[in-house]
Parts: sequence; structure tokens; C-alpha cells
Amino acid sequence: MIKKKNFIDNLIFFIFILALCLNCLFITFYLNKWTTIYYLYFSVLFLFFVVSFYFKFIVKDIDKKINYLTVFFSLICSLILVEFILVKSNNLVFFEKYILSKKFNIKYDFRSKLQVIRDGKNLYPSMHIISDKYVYSDISDKQLIPLSGLSYSNTVLCNENGFWAKYKSDRYGFRNPDSIWEEDEIEYLIVGDSYAHGACVKDKNTFRNNLERLSGKNVINLGIGGNGPLMTLGTMIEYGFLKNTNKIIWIFNISDLSDITPELNNKILIKYLDEENFSQNLKNKGPEIDQLYNDIISDYFKKDNNFFKFFKIRELTNIVFDILISSKKKNKPLINDYMFNNFKKAASKIIYMSKLNNSELYVVYIPIHWEYSRKPPSYKKYRDKTLTFFKSKNIKVIDLHKEKWSKDKNLFDNYAFGKNLHFTPRANDEISEIIFKKTNF
Repeated sequence: MIKKKNFIDNLIFFIFILALCLNCLFITFYLNKWTTIYYLYFSVLFLFFVVSFYFKFIVKDIDKKINYLTVFFSLICSLILVEFILVKSNNLVFFEKYILSKKFNIKYDFRSKLQVIRDGKNLYPSMHIISDKYVYSDISDKQLIPLSGLSYSNTVLCNENGFWAKYKSDRYGFRNPDSIWEEDEIEYLIVGDSYAHGACVKDKNTFRNNLERLSGKNVINLGIGGNGPLMTLGTMIEYGFLKNTNKIIWIFNISDLSDITPELNNKILIKYLDEENFSQNLKNKGPEIDQLYNDIISDYFKKDNNFFKFFKIRELTNIVFDILISSKKKNKPLINDYMFNNFKKAASKIIYMSKLNNSELYVVYIPIHWEYSRKPPSYKKYRDKTLTFFKSKNIKVIDLHKEKWSKDKNLFDNYAFGKNLHFTPRANDEISEIIFKKTNF
């Protein structure tokens, strides 16, 4: 009985010391860059520290101590099991995709992006330096902020239509054939976020390829998924006027207004807005950009191959945070005047630069799924204010809600499986035809 009591006491003491050491490590290494998730981890560890202290030094009843250990290890095992299931099922997305594949009777590639990369040869993930969580934590203290992807890489983009969209990036890391940079005259320059990037469609269905086919002229695409107005401005400054460009197509949607908030918090990106002649000279820093991305990718794959990743319960934590954040934001406007006013500053600079370089700017307003499914009041309010702003600047606006969505029998057919964020290949093709007609007649 004494040996059993000693073993129980020692085990509780071990948990006590472990929790204490981990708390000290968090304070030592993460004090200056804590995020909400670090506060959560610290709080849980501190709770174990206090409870273990109580059962080790205050509680004398051996049965109570055993009950504490039973609860402790049951909780830990349950959390790890749930995390294992979430990781292996790709955060339960697999089941949703399976149902969609049966409903629409299509062959669906159920693999995750990491599985596709591992199954292929010399494949790399598409990355956005701000919005990708595993990237942002690594570059927050860097002096270089890339505005493109890896150069000359076979890039895996996304899967919303049942297949994984892939492309070969150009010398600067954008979705173009590299030979386009040898041309002197460019008819269309496309900028914007994932819609401009060609999210989840094959090369032949992107706006870039369609406009090149329809016009018979040269087209460059500088769109990157996740870009907001400030990164779009930075992209134009760094790469947009390396060639003589006749028409600039800014693929824009209302969520771009909220995307500007994290961009404004970046010490380098804000300089594009505040400083008149600021540039990172990115066109001449290709090797540095590629090295930064290769380091991030290598580190990410090492972490993914680490068995102990399950003990971090990262997927489960992300789900909890998503639920908490969604509940907090439920009754709050998704867009506010702060976002809109800063958007106007960035947009005004984009307009000024377009005129300075004798390029005609067209804004293509992309209606996103949420405008029709969730109908948050702030979307319609700021959509109208944004379109009014562009028109007040004498910028030609191609409003796809007016030109296409309002005329479609079922507007949700434009979105992949009628519910995803991005478009079907057919919708992309039809939008391209509208852009071509509106910019030529």
C-alpha cells in the first residue's frame, strides 16, 4: 500500500514539475510574441500545475488522488484520440467531399494537399505570406515580404471542383508561362486575390488563359490567393509596370475590405501605402524569396512528419477557436468604416499608378457566395459604397452581379458544387467572355 501511495504521489509530482517547466518555457520563449493559442496552452498547463500542487501537497486521501490521475489521463488520451481522427480525416472534410461526390456523381480526389505533394514529384504548395497560418508565424519578424510564390515550381493550388488545380509558376512565382516576360507589349494585366489567381480551376479555365485566347494578345496574371488591397498595391509597384500595359483588370470582391486589416499590421506592407517611392525590389530578389519559402516548406514537412504533433492538439484547438470566433462575430459587422477608409487609400494609389503608367484600369466586381447565402447587412452596405467610390473616380466597373448573377436562373450554379467559395470552370469561362466584351466595346 505504501509503494502504491508513493507511486501515485510521484506521478502527481511528475505532472506538477512537467506543467511548471512547460509554463516556464512558454514564458521564456514566447513572451514577446504570444498569440491567443499560446495563452490557451499556458492557461491549461497552469491549471494542471495548480491542481497537481493541490493533490500532491494538500490532499491526503489516496482514492482522491487516484481519481484525479484517472480523470487526467482519460482527458489527455481523449484529446489525443480526437486530434488523431481529425488529422487523419483531414479535419472531417473527407466526409463532406464523399457526400458531394455521390450527390453529383463525379470522381473526386479525396487527398489532402500534403498527400498530393508527397505522391507527386517536385511538387510544392501554393502559399500566401499573410493568410496561411503556418507561414505567418515564421515570417512575422522577417525583413522581406514576398508577394508571389516559388519561382519555376510545379505548384499545387486547391481543390473545390473535385480535382487538384496545379500550375507551373514563372520566374517571379506567378501563374504565367515564363515566356510572357519576354514580350514587350501586354494587353491585359490581371491583379487581385484567389479569383485572379485561378483558384481551383485548370490553366485553360483561368481568366489569364481565356483573355489571351479571346483577344489573341499577351496577358500577365499577378493574382495571388489571399491578397487584399495593400498586397495588390505592392504587387503592382514591384511587378506591375515592368512591361507596357494597356489594360489593368483588378479582380475585386467585398471581402478584400476585411483583408486589409492584417496587411496594415505588417510593418513592411504598410510602407507601400505610407511611403511615396517604397519598394522591396522584389524582382531582383528571386533567390532570397525562394530560399525563404523553401525553409518554410521544409520546416512544415518536418513538423507534419513528427508523431508528437498529435500532442499539440492543433486541429482540435483550431476548431474550438473557429467556433468561438464565429460566435463572437455573429452579431458584429464583418466590415467597418476603418477597413473601408484604408481600402480607399490603397485603391486611390492603385488608380493613381495606373494613370501614371497610361494603363486603363477596370474593376471587376466578383460577387462571393456569402453575399447571397448569409446576407450580412454590412456586405450590401459596403458593396454599394465601394462601387460608388470607384465610379466617383471615373473607373470603369464591371459588376458581375448586374452582368451575370442577376440574370442566372440559379446563381449558386456559378460556385463549385453550389456551395464552395470559388467558381466552376464553366463560370470562369463565362466571366472571361464578359470581361473581354466590356473591355473592347
